Amino acid sequence: VKDLLEVRLNLVVAHEFGHQLEFVLSQATQEKIKDLYRDQKKRCDKLHPLPEEYAGAAELVPQQQIDKRVFVSGYARSTHHEYWAE
Repeated sequence: VKDLLEVRLNLVVAHEFGHQLEFVLSQATQEKIKDLYRDQKKRCDKLHPLPEEYAGAAELVPQQQIDKRVFVSGYARSTHHEYWAE
């Protein structure tokens, strides 16, 4: 999408470790993560709504607003599991 960027990070080991760590979290902690993710996604949808022509789900921001992005990377916006791993 013209003039919009998706921030991507290449922290594969840390990301995959995050997924493994999620398995040992208490149910209450997992629910808290889901709540945090939902709140962040609502905030992202308000601040950086996706263009209609964009078929993806990543957070897209203008270059001058990269420091104001909501998620660590666009991929973290896809599910609460990816949000936690990021």
